[in-house]
Amino acid sequence: MTHPITEFSEKPVVIDGVSVPRHLGPLHAHWQIAARARGATIVARVRDRLHVALRCEICGGLWISRVSVVLG
Repeated sequence: MTHPITEFSEKPVVIDGVSVPRHLGPLHAHWQIAARARGATIVARVRDRLHVALRCEICGGLWISRVSVVLG
């Protein structure tokens, strides 16, 4: 499933009704590979350089996690 949220958008990410500011850094390919291995897709960097918003591939839910946790 493709979602229109990209790391180059300046619009905040809305998670559970809360607007979360984006961090406009790159999304590295190995981050996406690690996220997909855990059943999610990274949709944006948020808050700062250390956090990403992820979307569950099963339910479509969004949540925030540190990049280090995604890379596990």
